[in-house]
Amino acid sequence: MDFPAVRCVSVVVHCTYQPENLDTSITAQELETSQSRVEDVGWQSSFHRHLLTMRVHRPHPESNCTPLAIDNFPKDLFHQRDRQRGAVILHIIGATYMFLALAILCDDYFIPCLERICEVLNLQPDVAGATFMAAGSSAPELATTLVGVFIAKDDIGLGAVVGSADFNIMLVVSVTALFAKEIIYLNWWPLVRDCTFYLLSIIVLALVILDEYVYWYEALIFLILYGVYVAFMYVNPKLDAFLNLWCRQHPNFCPRVHHTEAEQQQSVQQHRGGFAHTNIACEDEQPVIGQSKYERLTDIEKQGDVATERSSCTPVCPYLPQCSVAPKLSRPFLQSAARIGQVSQPYNNHPFGNIIKATQPFERVSIDFKGPLPSTSHNKYLLTMIDEYSRFPFAFACTDVSSSTVIKCFNQLFSLFGMPSYVHSDRGGAFMSGEVQTFLHDRGVATSRTTPYNPRGNGQVERLNGTLWKSITLALKTQQRDITEWECLSLDLDEPMGGPKRVVDIMKAANDSTSDLETQICDPEESWFDTCFAPLRLPKSQGVRAKFRFFYALSIWPLRFLLCLTVPDVRKAKWRRSSLSHWISFVMCCVWIGLFTIVMMWMISIIGVTFHIPDTIMGLTFIAAGSSVPDAIASILVVREGEGDMAVSNAVGSNVFDILVCMGLPWFLKCLIAGAPVIIYSKGLVYAVLTLFTTVLFLLGVTHLNRWRLTKPYGLVLLLGYFVVLVFCSCYELNLFGTVHLPECPLTE
Repeated sequence: MDFPAVRCVSVVVHCTYQPENLDTSITAQELETSQSRVEDVGWQSSFHRHLLTMRVHRPHPESNCTPLAIDNFPKDLFHQRDRQRGAVILHIIGATYMFLALAILCDDYFIPCLERICEVLNLQPDVAGATFMAAGSSAPELATTLVGVFIAKDDIGLGAVVGSADFNIMLVVSVTALFAKEIIYLNWWPLVRDCTFYLLSIIVLALVILDEYVYWYEALIFLILYGVYVAFMYVNPKLDAFLNLWCRQHPNFCPRVHHTEAEQQQSVQQHRGGFAHTNIACEDEQPVIGQSKYERLTDIEKQGDVATERSSCTPVCPYLPQCSVAPKLSRPFLQSAARIGQVSQPYNNHPFGNIIKATQPFERVSIDFKGPLPSTSHNKYLLTMIDEYSRFPFAFACTDVSSSTVIKCFNQLFSLFGMPSYVHSDRGGAFMSGEVQTFLHDRGVATSRTTPYNPRGNGQVERLNGTLWKSITLALKTQQRDITEWECLSLDLDEPMGGPKRVVDIMKAANDSTSDLETQICDPEESWFDTCFAPLRLPKSQGVRAKFRFFYALSIWPLRFLLCLTVPDVRKAKWRRSSLSHWISFVMCCVWIGLFTIVMMWMISIIGVTFHIPDTIMGLTFIAAGSSVPDAIASILVVREGEGDMAVSNAVGSNVFDILVCMGLPWFLKCLIAGAPVIIYSKGLVYAVLTLFTTVLFLLGVTHLNRWRLTKPYGLVLLLGYFVVLVFCSCYELNLFGTVHLPECPLTE
């Protein structure tokens, strides 16, 4: 007995497609009816497959088959027989290299260029994330759809968009959960917000193509709806602050998990496979609550001359030559502090909300974790803080990123400088935990966070992290010391480094001009010739990893050389000083993205024809995975730093751009150029909408059942769900659930 589901799984696993084994028959009456319908709107076209398919090209000589996408590309140098005998390996290498080229171009040139444009235009982080940053992360999908509409004239581009949407929803979120070092607690609002807009986009998509035509004004609705989404993101910070305050007053109505510190420490032990380091960091400290500032400063003075053991919140004070637990404070200073403490209020009474720019010292403090760092001691992280007004930096060496460690470091910082008005952070698990939020709320300290779309929205402290670590690394290399000795180096700041500057001088430079700090230290002036023609260096180590890195650098050197010659790198100081460099870089990046995408789709079409895989399945699988793998890698790196909300929201939010812009813009342009509507073959629409709806609802349901946490079982469930969706999509593309499209036309060479 022949079971279609079993046959579908076999086809997907072995990547083979045998049209003669499938029921692809279609009656003459259906064919005649469809052809007459096409002629009524002035179109002469053949049937097209699946999924939001556009039939805008001339019919194939055989009217009962679907033309191949390969027919719209240049003729291959190899014949089908040569490719089946092994020449297809060259096409696989070419497609892989194009995926790599897109990743390097977007990460090293396009996204920094968009960040620079947002900085020049002074855009709000949420708006920048929903516009330019979304365009940067979804540039391969948009280019793929444009090429599919105007060049390939096939549904491979739309299949890539739908496949990329499923990939982002299911696979990217699953791998972030699987690669997380500990249980990550999610904030419900960003995920619910993005999923709501995504579901709304799917509904509009279904309504627009319900009559099997897409007119120019209907395509324009997609772009207008995306404008509404951008406007919503503009007011999102105020709405987010309101919801946070409302949820504190009505905790039973918000799906937020207020986890305890004991549960978090237990999750760390479970995920690391052993016992987590206990916070022996500040056992000798007196409780801060109930203490006056004078009592706290007196305790600090008593501890000033005591050499304490390395702890989970050991301060690293760039400005202070003596870096014990705290500097020794003079008695007159303590007495004056006591008099001030008797007449001043201990806490701030500023209203909650977000502030754009600090107007006085210690009004707004930005915090962030740097790590994990290589170290021989228990301290694997740096908790850095910076006053956004004076740019005064402060850092703590920490054993972990738990909320108790953050609170203890806050206690020491507040003991020295008092309470700030605002604390700005990213969406790390420790910063968003209930303990830290309650600790700051009880002291009248308002909080603000970066948007999930803008991973680099915590600007000053992130530049401090990068500059501090680069300067320490440079000093270690100069002194020929191991990288694990960074902790001792950062404490001996009054010792000469032997390099161009000492770390203490670097931090003083940061206080004067943070924007030019990287240029001053780590970005010396280099000529264009020295940068682009820099020779490859042989690895000093003979290990396998060193050889692999050298081989990788050698393989991508032609690509980097080409991009260096043609695209201005706005990360360099000489290009940042130019007022037009970011716009030139933007245009050149768009040109290269288009060229790389054309070559990539050409190679993918040849591979699909060689192995008899339909174009849509190639789009749903290989192109979708190849264009989304860089986003998956970025999400893994982000979630390993504890920023789960950013990773998940970016994966879901990018789908809004994929639906409204990556589909709406090509349709709108095609309608204007062709002067006629785009015709849609609606038999695949039911499966497409069902698939998109199912993935979103499945993600929300599983996340809610898992109590809004990223855990390894949660990741495995999503991973299994992705493969189920992939098999289901492949089955209806192969006509196993009925006749969705005509069989492919024979290859003509």
